[in-house]
Amino acid sequence: MNTIHKRFAVLGVLAFCAAFTAAFLAVGCTPAVQESQPDTSAVEASTETGESITSTNDMTEMTGAPAAAASKKALLSLDEYAQLYPLQTAGWTKVREDDRSMGGMSQRWHAFCAEMGSDGIPVACGSCHMANYDEFVAEHGEQVIMETDATYDVEWMGCGTCHNEDLESGVHANTVYKDYFISDFGGNIPEEDAVCGQCHMIFPGTYVAMPEYQGTMDLYKYGTDADGVLKAYKEAFTENPAVPTEEMQALFFHVGMTYFDEAIGAYIYGWDNESALEMYQGSNHQALGLTCTDCHMPTVTADDGTTYTEHYACEPLESKESMEVCLTCHTNSGVSDLDGMKTFLAGKQAELADMQKKTHDDLDALYALLEDATANGGYDEDVLAAARDAYTDAYFYYVFERADDHGADDGAKAAHNFTGSMELLEKADALVVQALESMQ
Repeated sequence: MNTIHKRFAVLGVLAFCAAFTAAFLAVGCTPAVQESQPDTSAVEASTETGESITSTNDMTEMTGAPAAAASKKALLSLDEYAQLYPLQTAGWTKVREDDRSMGGMSQRWHAFCAEMGSDGIPVACGSCHMANYDEFVAEHGEQVIMETDATYDVEWMGCGTCHNEDLESGVHANTVYKDYFISDFGGNIPEEDAVCGQCHMIFPGTYVAMPEYQGTMDLYKYGTDADGVLKAYKEAFTENPAVPTEEMQALFFHVGMTYFDEAIGAYIYGWDNESALEMYQGSNHQALGLTCTDCHMPTVTADDGTTYTEHYACEPLESKESMEVCLTCHTNSGVSDLDGMKTFLAGKQAELADMQKKTHDDLDALYALLEDATANGGYDEDVLAAARDAYTDAYFYYVFERADDHGADDGAKAAHNFTGSMELLEKADALVVQALESMQ
């Protein structure tokens, strides 16, 4: 927002540095296409010890997920995996026009950290963005989270960030979420969604990163919806208010934190978060059994006829295979081809964007009134207190729906949960409008 959180506008850029703009999660039934399974006998000896793999002509064609392709004892580097999975790795490291990619982000991170005066990427970022984070902390000690990769050798966003080290068991979510602030992980968020949630869900930074606060926030104890998460936030902060030190703020541990905005006299909960995963829960598409990967990582066919999972998960609208998933159901609403599907989605995005902009504008108007009232007085204290509470809750609803705190009001995530998004924004805006009227 233009008038809100000026102190944190620049820091927000790194908050979810692994996050891609999830354009949409489409509806449909994924075709049952089997991924090619190459012979792995040529690499078993090398991978058993986790040593570097020597590329061969056969290996350059490997695109499946062989059971023995990677060691159970040690994760290979992304470069080593690339020799086994060239097609997946090419997608994972593909760079968008805005310089973002799924797996090749460390250069951008380092540039940002250098600009902010840090000598490298904080190791604490590994709670989302590196493989075996828990083991890494256990090996080096809890103090390592206050260090950067200028001191420790860290590989960001390698295959192990999402996969088990043997690649046999599919994907997994980083255990940091289960261990530190989610009491009933599996009962609230499906594992197949949560793996993407490592970068695209609420992350109350200090409550996870700092040992003295770990375990004090039960994020989903009241559910995964905005009201439930906000209630959990308020309860955790009231019982154990986490106050980031200057050093912690320099290392971005205040992401997702609560703070008191002195300019308006109100608390801000969960700023700079990306709650795409929470917003997807309970949606029509989830009810149909779709997960993030059904639309963001479809099965595709290479030029030589090899089928594999596309790991460039950034832009489903650019993927014919992703858009075809939509058409398995949306033909029932009169959509007949890919162009029609894109037009249909664009209409929903525009409708959502209009509501986002209205809520945003009304929030800015309320912020301005609260800022003036805090500085100059002139309002009944009960009216002012109610307006501040309204701002706190409405702002949380607004950023919760938009699923980030530094993006545009463009309705880009309309397909995640259009109905739920509109209802939440309308609820937020009603609170703001009522507060504005009370202060006129």
